Amino acid sequence: MKGVWVMMMSLHLAVSENFKTVSPDPSVVAAPGSDVILRCSVQHWNDDTSLSAVDMNITWTRPDLGGAIVHFYANHTDINKRQIPHFRRRTALFKEELQRGIVSLRLSNLNFLDEGEYKCSVESKSWYSDFSFHLTVEAIGTPPLITVEKYDSNSEEFSLLCESKGWFPQPDLHWLDSEGKSLTAEDTESQREAELFNVKRRITVHKNEIDTVFCKVTLKDYIMKEKIKAGAIYEHLPASKAAIVGGLIPVVLGLIVVGFIYYHNEKNIRRKEEVEELKRVKYAFWKSEVKQRDGASMWSLLLKSEKEQPNEAAGCAFWLQSGEEQPDVLREKLQERVESHSRVVLRNLDLTEKSCAVLASALSARKSERSESVKCDSKRSKSPKLTELDLSYNTLLQDSGVKKLCEGLKSNSCKLEKLRLRSCSIKSGGCAALFNALKSNPSHLTELDLSDNKLGDSGVKELCDLLKNQNCKLQILQLAVCRITDDGCAALIIALTSNPSHLKELNLSRNKPGNSAVMELSVLLENAQCKLQKLHLIGCNLTEESWVALASTLKSENSTLTELDLSKNKLQEAVVTELFSGLKSPNCKLETLRLIECNLKKDSYADLKSALSSEYSTLTELDLSSNDLQNSVVDELSVGLRSSECKLTTLRLINCKLEATNCTHLASALSSKNSTLRELDLSNNKLQDQVVKDLSEGLKHEMFKLEKLRLAECNITENGCDALFEALKLNPSSGLRMLNLNNNKAGDSAVIKLCEVLKNPHCKLEKLQLWSCSITEEGCKALIEALKSNPSSHLRELNLSGNEPGDSGVKQLSDLLKDPDCKLEKLEI
Repeated sequence: MKGVWVMMMSLHLAVSENFKTVSPDPSVVAAPGSDVILRCSVQHWNDDTSLSAVDMNITWTRPDLGGAIVHFYANHTDINKRQIPHFRRRTALFKEELQRGIVSLRLSNLNFLDEGEYKCSVESKSWYSDFSFHLTVEAIGTPPLITVEKYDSNSEEFSLLCESKGWFPQPDLHWLDSEGKSLTAEDTESQREAELFNVKRRITVHKNEIDTVFCKVTLKDYIMKEKIKAGAIYEHLPASKAAIVGGLIPVVLGLIVVGFIYYHNEKNIRRKEEVEELKRVKYAFWKSEVKQRDGASMWSLLLKSEKEQPNEAAGCAFWLQSGEEQPDVLREKLQERVESHSRVVLRNLDLTEKSCAVLASALSARKSERSESVKCDSKRSKSPKLTELDLSYNTLLQDSGVKKLCEGLKSNSCKLEKLRLRSCSIKSGGCAALFNALKSNPSHLTELDLSDNKLGDSGVKELCDLLKNQNCKLQILQLAVCRITDDGCAALIIALTSNPSHLKELNLSRNKPGNSAVMELSVLLENAQCKLQKLHLIGCNLTEESWVALASTLKSENSTLTELDLSKNKLQEAVVTELFSGLKSPNCKLETLRLIECNLKKDSYADLKSALSSEYSTLTELDLSSNDLQNSVVDELSVGLRSSECKLTTLRLINCKLEATNCTHLASALSSKNSTLRELDLSNNKLQDQVVKDLSEGLKHEMFKLEKLRLAECNITENGCDALFEALKLNPSSGLRMLNLNNNKAGDSAVIKLCEVLKNPHCKLEKLQLWSCSITEEGCKALIEALKSNPSSHLRELNLSGNEPGDSGVKQLSDLLKDPDCKLEKLEI
């Protein structure tokens, strides 16, 4: 089986020059046992020529495991002392290709533990770029094969066997009658070969009780089905049972069985070829972001429909991918699905203009335009219901696809409210067509995402005409990484100034807005009619003068800003002072402030402490990750957290070079009666056991209100974990809902203490992350028993990946999920 490994890297602007990191494709799929290459390269921004990465730092990490290192290259060599043990001797860069800017990573002998989030970071002395994406490991096996094992002439019963091979993870296998109802059958047998599952299941059928039976194998939303007609076997049996017993029937039956097996094998060979042809398509469906929290996408409905054969749905999908001329029946089915659901997500599917033609038709169609069969269905609405469409990361869409889509967008029947076209290879021509279409029908659209497209200044100027329209109701505008300079940004701000009352969120990250445009933006924010609440300016490389002007707007009585992200900008001290001073203003309404990797200096934090302690402070979320925080800095923060005026509920200090001595006062502040903190993230710091013990002392008290605690990769051993779990045991009804200890050495003995907590019906833990925590079969079995003994457990998510539960532990964990009394919804092993 061919694994498909693809990803899209976001583009970052350099401080001194414009560079970009690129990768050919945006989906992430691979098969176990294969070698995959994470393709990524560094290029000049304007001319796409390669840029040498020999002198750069290249880091591959796992964000879902607290930023644990997969591979690290610096100073012309690999430095993997802190590499996750699971990846040792399995990763490699292409050293000979670094000169050409290729920073791809080879990951060998893929296995199911490799599934998860990855991040590639490239850094030089003057710039930085990173992007996170998801890898799924999955193997789709062979179609089910039905064979006749025996026929009992006395009972007139057939024994049938259904078998399917080569799956990961283990699929479900069921026998069904002609109406799709489950039949009583023997238990499913499972075997593993090279981490792949082979499953088989037997059933006994009486010749007069049922005519047709089906065998269905399913993995998540992937379905394969095969059928066998009983009449094909016993229709030539003689009427006299004596003749059957006398010996004629065994001969006839043998010939029929041989013929059936030959026919069935031929059929399966043909089906296997069809499956291989569609395999790439199906992978793309289920590994892209088609399942969202608040509703099903069109694709999940297509492939999960009980009224359609799986191959029919797959054919519809394959047509969309291939761009071939579509049959009318597929057009109808696709259009019906889109029209009957308000939210459609089609990310990472390599869609082309052919797909957009159908989507445009669905956006603009009315009942009178459909076929007679559709017209007669009175239950369907007369106009489409689609209000949200996400086509992000379809790099083949390009201008031609957008122009097709515009045919639906400009229709008066279109009621689309949210449109996302992030990273779709759109240029100025496509932008012009898109904005002209939206200008003809501007009153419904409230959210537009065009990030990571080549809009340039010319494309933004086309957008400005739309924004000036008094009927335009846009509230969210995402334009990150769109090659916009000061000229385009200035035009954009002028357009927003002329119609400022609707926009609530603006993202101009990793563009070059220029000083004059930011100065104009500051003026806009002080406009009484401006309703802007969220502003993102990540990596915009502005001067001190423009930053100070922007920060000063927080003091304006007209400012409505509640969220500001200035991450990855080297802020000067004057800027930070003005920013923190603004937080103390009675006019300031800021609730969220992100200053990730901003090179903040020690002297800046005294102003922060004063701001957190101010009676006018409204700040509830603060992210200072990837800044070098020293002891005195953390002490300043701790004093602020103790203040009765501090309203901070979320604090993130990831990768801040913190050590045990830094956090003593911080841990104590969490137990203060004035503390409002509910979420703390100290991941990827060398905290060791002492910090956890200090936190544990606070956890014993009722004043401790923390609900989410992340301590991934903090050099915590069994002793530290023991102290933490002992504190939870003494105070099981504490507010702690989520605990992340990924990549620490908890060990079995600490986990066994944790089990005492999980057994308590008053325990409120809902999410528990224990990736790579030195847990063996003993610890896993203790966890299983704890969850079984507490049916009222609140635990919904449990991550035990990267441990050694053993075959017995894996089986028991799998069985636990099947237990109807188990409340666990997500288990990773």
